[in-house]
Amino acid sequence: MTLKQVYGHSLKANETKTLTIKVKVNRAGEITNVVDVKSRENPKGTTGNATINAKNSKVDLVIAKTVSTTKAYVGDIIVYTITVVNRGTNDATGVLVYEDLLEGLRYISDDGNGQYDFDIGIWNIGTLKSGETRVLNIVVEVTKAGNISNFVFIDCDQDIIDINSSYDNVTVEVFEHEKPIENASDNATAKEFIVDSKATGNPFVVLLMALMIAGVGLRRRKE
Repeated sequence: MTLKQVYGHSLKANETKTLTIKVKVNRAGEITNVVDVKSRENPKGTTGNATINAKNSKVDLVIAKTVSTTKAYVGDIIVYTITVVNRGTNDATGVLVYEDLLEGLRYISDDGNGQYDFDIGIWNIGTLKSGETRVLNIVVEVTKAGNISNFVFIDCDQDIIDINSSYDNVTVEVFEHEKPIENASDNATAKEFIVDSKATGNPFVVLLMALMIAGVGLRRRKE
């Protein structure tokens, strides 16, 4: 770092002077610039600093999210698939995918080899080289009915060319399980007997069998 001195003049009490310096950033990473102000009255000086986080040239990242089904029942197991692609010519560094599972989704497993932390909802990819694709599958259990819209977005050390390609979402419509029809087996049995009796061509047999089955169903309900 090159030290330069700027000589000023006297500064009256409560007076303020401003110096603006324009520079060009020529490297990535954190850059801290320090300023030191001295005077005859304060020969030791007073220091101040400012830090910037300089990013590399822009990258072309695209993220997409799909789900194994958009209609499910409470208790069903579904899979979210997140795909990240670096379509640009520059490598992306410090790549983080934010995937926070909402209420109504219980985490079961994933295939991220420890890179996805479901407690904080972050998939830490790190470096994504030019042309590289990464995929993460997250298995969850649906725990409540209603529409569950789950968002995902990506960030990195560089600026992303198209901000609209840095996020995505899918919605799953979740239903309660249907209640079984009462005495469904009795109704099915009755239909089978009636169809078989029709084959005999005797209407009295049909009527007799129907009355017998109805009596069986009534007795079961009383029991």
